[in-house]
Amino acid sequence: MEIKPDVGSWLDRLTSSIHDENLRSPLGDALPRFPTEELQASTTGLSGAAALAPAAAFYADIVDTMDRVGIHASPDWRVLDFGSGWGRITRFFLREARLANIAGLDVDPQFVTLSNQLFGEEIFHTCAPLPPSLFAAESFDLVTAFSVFSHLSETACRLWVDEFARILKPGGLFAFTTRNEWFLDFCSQVPADTPIGHMRVLRTLFADWEDVRRRFRAGEFVHTATGGGGVRDSSYYGESFIPRSYIEREYSRDFDLVMTSDAPQPGNARRAISDRNAEYDQALFILRRR
Repeated sequence: MEIKPDVGSWLDRLTSSIHDENLRSPLGDALPRFPTEELQASTTGLSGAAALAPAAAFYADIVDTMDRVGIHASPDWRVLDFGSGWGRITRFFLREARLANIAGLDVDPQFVTLSNQLFGEEIFHTCAPLPPSLFAAESFDLVTAFSVFSHLSETACRLWVDEFARILKPGGLFAFTTRNEWFLDFCSQVPADTPIGHMRVLRTLFADWEDVRRRFRAGEFVHTATGGGGVRDSSYYGESFIPRSYIEREYSRDFDLVMTSDAPQPGNARRAISDRNAEYDQALFILRRR
């Protein structure tokens, strides 16, 4: 997608904050610091400006959708970043919300501690793999989950969707990404002799790729329990592929689907931000609380 000039300027400021700790958000908050490049790369495969590019694309899709459905951030607007990690996504919303009105949730207490240090405020909290959360009903205007529903089991996704319905205000948005058919094809085509360890894991996610593809196209939630190390055990964590028809069918009790976009072609995935065209290799869904 093409990054609009105002989002591009904001991205420039966030990128500059990698080396300039004196920069502030449009609302006056100090911009958060960054973890080591090694930690960034271990969680996203990218670091520095490259790590911000897919986050910027996700953020741009959300603010574009806000404009389209007539949502305007106000001084008391509140944002929750679910699966917040080191705050890569969280920091983008400092343009719309004050730091005190932003919160993060993550299952990993080490990330929570780190993020609170990077942001300079105790706004990140540890959560259990399954809800409830610590937040009051109808207390947020936006919930984001970038590359989180790409990994949670069907039960975990269902329970967290119900929880977000509880804590979102009527008309609030829930924006998330998940694995899609492009990634399914990518995994199935990894060469058997690949020397890259995590690629070998992707190649062996499923024994029958055609059956998995059939189930996905039939509207099934497809999940394989791999675990992710540490607190991310296989009881709820793995690789998940959620088709649009499933989301429209299963999450429609409390939400309307207001925006969706699929991943780019492989040659465009994670392209450089220099030409203001950033992509992420997952499907995006934005739901609106009724």
